[in-house]
Order: sequence, then C-alpha cells, then structure tokens
Amino acid sequence: MKTETVNIEKSRKIKDNVILVLGALVLAAFFSFLFYRQAIMHNEEYLSDLPTEIYVALNSNTGNALYVLIKSLLDLTPGFLYTVGLLEGLIQGFSWACTSVFIKKYTRLTRPQSMLTALGLLFLTNIPVPWFFPRFYAGSLIAQPWHNITYIAMKPFAVLTLYNFFELYRIYSEEKRISAKHWALTTSMMALATNMNAGFLMAFGIVFTVMLITDLVKKRSNIENVLIMALSMVPALVCLFSQLAILCMSATDEPYRLVFGPSMYFFTEGIKAFVMKYVTGLAFPIIVFAYNRKKLPKYAVLEAACFLVGLFEAMFFVENGARAGNGSFLWGMQFFAFMLYAYAVPQLFGNVKDILKKRTKEKIDMPYMVIGLLLVLAHVASGLYYYYWLMQGNYFYI
Repeated sequence: MKTETVNIEKSRKIKDNVILVLGALVLAAFFSFLFYRQAIMHNEEYLSDLPTEIYVALNSNTGNALYVLIKSLLDLTPGFLYTVGLLEGLIQGFSWACTSVFIKKYTRLTRPQSMLTALGLLFLTNIPVPWFFPRFYAGSLIAQPWHNITYIAMKPFAVLTLYNFFELYRIYSEEKRISAKHWALTTSMMALATNMNAGFLMAFGIVFTVMLITDLVKKRSNIENVLIMALSMVPALVCLFSQLAILCMSATDEPYRLVFGPSMYFFTEGIKAFVMKYVTGLAFPIIVFAYNRKKLPKYAVLEAACFLVGLFEAMFFVENGARAGNGSFLWGMQFFAFMLYAYAVPQLFGNVKDILKKRTKEKIDMPYMVIGLLLVLAHVASGLYYYYWLMQGNYFYI
C-alpha cells in the first residue's frame, strides 16, 4: 500500500512537471512574437532596449552570460533575429515556471492555482487612475518591464535564489547548520542573477548582510556558520564589481560615478505624482500585509525589507553622464515589488477561502475581501491591456 502511494505521488509530480514545461514552451512561443518585433523594430515601432542590447552583445566584451548567448545565437543564425526573440520568450516562460514553483512551495495554493497566479504576475502593472495618475508603467513602483531583456533574464534566477535561500536560512536558524545543497544552489543562482542584472543583489545583499550581523551580535549563530552564509554572496559580488569596472573603463565623456541625490524618477513631477505612484502600486500589498500582520511568514517580511531597500536606492542613487537616465537602480525595487505580490495575491486567496468558510470572524473581513479582489482584478486587467498596447507597437513608457 505504501509503495502504491509513493508511485502515485511520483506519477503526479512527473505529470505536474510535464505540464509546467509544456506551459513554459507555449508561453515562450506566444511572447516571442512581441520580442521579435522589438528586435527588428517592426514598422519602426516596438521601441525597447533590445536592439541596443543586441548591438552590445555583438560588439562588446561585458562578461555577461546573456550577451554571450545572444552573440552565439546570432553567429549560428546570421541576420535571423527571431532566435533572440525566441530566447527572450523562453526566459519569460522559464520565469513563469520558477514563480509557479515558488508560489506552490511557500503559499497555500495548489499547483494549478500557482501556475495561474504566476501567469497573472507576469503582466503586473500599476493601476492607472484617470486625471490623477493615468500610468501603466511610467513612474510605477511595481510594473514589470517588457522592454528590458537583462531584467527579464535576471528574474527567474532571482526567484530561484529566494526559493533556495529561504530554506537555507530556515535550516541555518532552526537547526544551527548549513545545508550544502541549498547553499550551493543559493550561491549559484545569486551569481547568475547578478551576472544578468545587478538590481537583485543591490537590494538583497544589504538585507542579507544586516541579517547576518544581527545574528552574530545577538549570538543566534556561531561565527563559522555566519561566515559560510556570507561566502554565498562572494561570486555574486565578483560579478557586481566586474560589471562596475567595465562601466568605469567604458566611460568616455566623464568618469563613471554613482551619485547620492534625488532621482528624476521620483522628484521631478510634483507631489501628486509622487503620492499616486505609491497609492496605485502599493495599496494592494499594504492591505494584505496589514490584514495578516499577526501571522506574516519570515520570507514575506524579508521580501518587504528588500523592497524598502530597493525603493530607497531607486529614490536616492543615480548615475552620472550618459547613463543618468538609465534607471539602473529601479530594477531591485521592481523585482521585490513582484515578490511582494507573489506573497500578497496567494495570501489574499487563502484569506478569502477562510472568510467564506467562516474560519475568521473579524468585522473587517468582508470589506477586506471585496477591496482586495477588486484591486487584484484591476491589476490583472491593467496588465493585460498594457501588453495588448505593446503588441500594437506602441511606446512602452506610458
């Protein structure tokens, strides 16, 4: 009987994994049409960063694995840019699969529910409010970019970093030991994410360092384990400083500098735009976090801390010269906004289930459920419309 149960469980896992792979491939094919049109700037529309990234891949030695892969593909298929569009589509499909697995492990949703939720999160955008803040992506704190391949390539590896890190940190904290498997996976995924785009590490690395210092000061762990945990960041830091060195060497007009000061993305449009970008982007996760404040899982608290660090960096760190408007410090904020929603949306669905089954009896239950569901629907509708807008060849920064 036990053997039969094990076999059924194995069969179910195989079936789930096959569905996950097939789903990722279908999404890759679907998304590749947009990315291909971006690559060739179809009808001189479909503006994005992709043509520039292709040029950099073909003409520069950045040490970025994504650029190496793009160059290799174009060497094999000269002039056939659909291979790049398909590559980006595959990465986006992979991102969906990784997010599905993350949600399944760390929330109460089933595998099908996790897949559907992860699909909705791919289209995450701001909720536009006519007259006050009619924006989908421009100036948003949470919108996920379809125009930047390095961010898209970073995201699945960043999700896998957190997927393994949360288990690594749990074992480190509760069992006072280091899991070699999860340490190796965390280290490698973090390095890959940073190699693609440094935004993830610039937020996560600071929070992780503070956590380790706190553990050491409060004697929650011994110095040996703290050092081993800290070493997991070394390959990623090598990637980060290598990219910084390349930027410094490639600067021609003036030396490359990072400047502490007000970012143009936050402080140039007046108080109304400043307030509305928080209201229209963060209302939903704030409501969910507030409702669940007494039972927040550690991983959700960590994600919130990383988002706040990323937000601070986006607001007060800028680059100089030709890169002044690149928004390089926005990516960490946007990724951890994505992860906030990866907690908040499944948590809302779990709360709704409890409310409908009358497992809770708070006065705020019904208003919370109605407002939460309406906000989720508004985000999904906005995201799908924004994607439709992009598929028509319109400018992405709206």
